[in-house]
Amino acid sequence: MIALAYEGDWPITQRFGANPDFYKPFGLAGHEGIDIGCPAGTRVRSVGSLTVVEVGLNTGPYGYYIKARSGTGEDFLWAHLLPYDLPRPGSHRVAGEPMGWTGESGRSTGPHLHFGYRAKWWVRGGSFDGWSDPIPHMG
Repeated sequence: MIALAYEGDWPITQRFGANPDFYKPFGLAGHEGIDIGCPAGTRVRSVGSLTVVEVGLNTGPYGYYIKARSGTGEDFLWAHLLPYDLPRPGSHRVAGEPMGWTGESGRSTGPHLHFGYRAKWWVRGGSFDGWSDPIPHMG
């Protein structure tokens, strides 16, 4: 089970697989994660025992982002973040530890968190580039 990736009780504003026509030019069958409609400055947290594998600025869709991996091979993504208090690649986090703050960096219509999940043994490519709906796995 995935622990909650953010603080607060905020609505999901875009579900996995939504808006297929918008995502088709990017080679995706629809939205490849979930969007949480939270204000800028909302704390995002680790969803389990993870190693941070990548932190950066994607000038395309994600803006400032964090990618982390569990010991069983699951991958997680937090995107549209503020550019400060980001963890360093190689650092370890346990469930609930701070990861960063929400913002509206990248291709965004306003402040929110984009959260993505790749199940272990994912295969890059395909209609969602290996991403899966995180909701069934969230506790």
